[in-house]
Amino acid sequence: MFIPGDMPLISIKDFKKLINTFFQKQNKIISPCYKEKIGNPLIIPKIYFNLLKNLKKDEGARKVLPSKDFIHVPCGYGTIFDIDTKYELLKAKLLNKKLNC
Repeated sequence: MFIPGDMPLISIKDFKKLINTFFQKQNKIISPCYKEKIGNPLIIPKIYFNLLKNLKKDEGARKVLPSKDFIHVPCGYGTIFDIDTKYELLKAKLLNKKLNC
């Protein structure tokens, strides 16, 4: 499982859903989606690791992985929300308080 460090709102429920799907579809690439938008984290089976060696710098793994082998799992908003700006950090703090009420 490849988990970006700038996505703190991914829920435990979504992690469990992704992991359970991986165990059911072991040679497939598991990717969350929220309202038809593709998110993170990805669970990538070992059979694809050689393809990942071709990545350079901050390229996404989706560029080198076969799209036919992806399974998209409906998940929550946290799987598409990342923090790249101060505004997004403030938004994450507010959302975190709301989600943990």
